[in-house]
Amino acid sequence: MAKRSEHGFTLLEITAVLVLLGVLTAFIVPHYLRRVEKGRANLARSQIKILRSVLTEYKLENGAYPTTEQGLAALYEKPTIPPIPETWDGPYIQDPIANDPWGRPYRYLCPGEHNPDGYDLWSFGADGVEGGTGVNADITNWE
Repeated sequence: MAKRSEHGFTLLEITAVLVLLGVLTAFIVPHYLRRVEKGRANLARSQIKILRSVLTEYKLENGAYPTTEQGLAALYEKPTIPPIPETWDGPYIQDPIANDPWGRPYRYLCPGEHNPDGYDLWSFGADGVEGGTGVNADITNWE
């Protein structure tokens, strides 16, 4: 009777593969996560630019930007908080304003502290707190 040769992996081979996977993961995953966060920051910048255009249209039709109390909701439903814009001809956007790419609402202040004749519109970035650098930096309309 012929003896079958069984071939398997040794503990050393398995350990070498696991170490190699660990090293690759240590270099690739952080790079990938940085790219994802940069993409989110770019998306927030784009969304703020779009909202700036919509807010400009709102002001042209109504004579003023929505107040802080009316908020960005005034872009898709007629405000019920004074001053009620009599010339409101919306909705100016089809759906309620989406949260920023990190799942938090955009901040809106009118009149603005940075733009006293207009409004401030911003996201606190990846970390969700004021300030920061890189992907944690605030994304604003007053950059």
